[in-house]
Amino acid sequence: MLILDEGLRDHILQERKRLGIDRHDEVWEGMYVVPTLPTNAHQKLVHDLGVIFDQVANAGGLGTSYPGVNVSDRRKGWEHNFRCPDVAVVLNNSKAVDCGAHFYLRPDFLVEVESPGD
Repeated sequence: MLILDEGLRDHILQERKRLGIDRHDEVWEGMYVVPTLPTNAHQKLVHDLGVIFDQVANAGGLGTSYPGVNVSDRRKGWEHNFRCPDVAVVLNNSKAVDCGAHFYLRPDFLVEVESPGD
């Protein structure tokens, strides 16, 4: 669905934020993308992988794993182009820069689980 009416689009986006259902939304080169919600199998796989990466990276002292994190090729204005992989790992000596709300550049490892209909 493409919404050309800016007022309606802004209203829908504000409502998604208010309801807390915008967690998986992304922006691709300025285009707001609303993916389908993950299936239970998708979420289970993300969880299981997250546990493994937590044990290897976090507990092993190699870095930090994240169950979903914003990633952008922009340090500033990142809200206009970002992705949110299902799981990401940033190693201690990574080139990725933690900007608080997102990582500038790429994590050292990431997982994007594809669900039916993606």
